[in-house]
Amino acid sequence: MIVPVPGQPTEGCIQTDSKIHAWRIEPREYARQEERRGRRHAYESLDPVRTALIVIDMASFFVEANPYLRGVVPNINRIADALRTAGGPVAWVLPGNEAPLGSVSSDFYGPTVSQTFAATGGEGSLRSRLWHAFDARQGDLVVEKTAYSAFLPGRSPLPGLLAERGINTVLITGTLTNVCCESSARDAATTGLRVLMVADANAARRDQDHNAALHTIYRSFGDVRTTNGGAGLDRTAPARSCWTCWLRPRACWQPRARPWNLPALRAAGAALAALGIAAVIGAQNAMGASWRNDVDPRERTALITHAGTPGAVSGGALSGRVHGPAYRQCAAEVGRFLPGLGRHP
Repeated sequence: MIVPVPGQPTEGCIQTDSKIHAWRIEPREYARQEERRGRRHAYESLDPVRTALIVIDMASFFVEANPYLRGVVPNINRIADALRTAGGPVAWVLPGNEAPLGSVSSDFYGPTVSQTFAATGGEGSLRSRLWHAFDARQGDLVVEKTAYSAFLPGRSPLPGLLAERGINTVLITGTLTNVCCESSARDAATTGLRVLMVADANAARRDQDHNAALHTIYRSFGDVRTTNGGAGLDRTAPARSCWTCWLRPRACWQPRARPWNLPALRAAGAALAALGIAAVIGAQNAMGASWRNDVDPRERTALITHAGTPGAVSGGALSGRVHGPAYRQCAAEVGRFLPGLGRHP
């Protein structure tokens, strides 16, 4: 890997390899939060209009030097597209031309490194300083920060811009996970914002650095999710496979996106099916109708139980084994009803 040298041109040194961190939260931390609040994740839904994507320090200086940063670029773009579609803002935050520790930077880092940090944001317009693969749109916020945190009062205009828009939730992405992103997440949570760190849209230098930061945020400051943010959002609901579904804009009103309790609905459908079948059989018996000789009582019970499976009762597997048009009509109606449970109108 070619690492840019401070003060030297980087033209011709751009790397194309990329990586994604092997991230994890310790099972004991999941268990701790589940015991505290009764669920794994703090925030079960987002209002997209009041949610902002925060992309931190994805400037060319950093991205060229680290394959983990290049690895998260597609995920950041995906979330940005979904949130824009849903009506939420995207904020690109870049380092300002000042070392992050202010007047003590030279003492802490040494003069040379302090000067390097002061130049990491690059030159030219703010949008031109972003990594070239990002799709920053007109209407996105593009701001600088002069501290590690984008939410430290007086060191970035970002908090005020978000407050003007009524934002109450921030999705933290960018680099480094354990420095600027973690600092921003801590300060955002302290000001009363709901914080979500996106595990596969943040990057550090090593997996252990990345995971240590995720552990701290999940334990004390916010939530940790992935780019497929809604997956597993509610264990009783179908998995959501895109941020657009999780944010629930009208543009992505998919059947799987609504958190119906499908097991309970299917059980109710099975009970209705059994009652309907029993009523039909009782009516047929009253009229002298009979089951075919090749269906014994044990098989009848199995067939009625099988009716609780969506779509199972509308086909010939059940209706073809029983005499009577009344029964076949009942089975067809139940079959049309069961598959529709949990779907959008």
